Amino acid sequence: MAGTTINITDAGRAALVNADHTGTAARKIVQAGIATAPFAFDAGLQALPNEHRRLTTISGETIAADTVHATIRDDSADQYTTYGFGLYLDNGVLLGTYCQPTPIMEKAPVAILLLAVDMVFKQLDVTALSFGDAAFTNPPGTSSNTSTSLPTATRTPARWKKSPCPSSPASWRNTAPAA
Repeated sequence: MAGTTINITDAGRAALVNADHTGTAARKIVQAGIATAPFAFDAGLQALPNEHRRLTTISGETIAADTVHATIRDDSADQYTTYGFGLYLDNGVLLGTYCQPTPIMEKAPVAILLLAVDMVFKQLDVTALSFGDAAFTNPPGTSSNTSTSLPTATRTPARWKKSPCPSSPASWRNTAPAA
């Protein structure tokens, strides 16, 4: 599965090692920092360069062995251009970052920023990662996850099964769904 490769910081990698040094410690990603200018990644980063603000409205879930889908939301009245982001763990450590030389997106004062990204973590056990209390996410549909997209053969609302779709647009008029 293609996705955005996240650069893991040294402190982020160390924060994920369990107490026995035999595996990965369970950690929550609770904040996302937004960078308003490009930056060069360095494994020694302690904070996101060019960080405009830190958001606690981040939600996500594991969608593959090495991939996490996350949605970052900002409904403030701020205006800025986003070039990168950083993920912060529940202990305040910067886990990793992503940045590019061109804008990812821009936020206007009257708009809500929703940045949905599939993040690939190379050489990292993402099953030990979870997200804070935000309850919104929209992962891509797969053979094992039907997401929030159109119904599938295995997940179709019962009311849709009762009433077959009319065969022509002319018959769509005056057609009410079965109760």
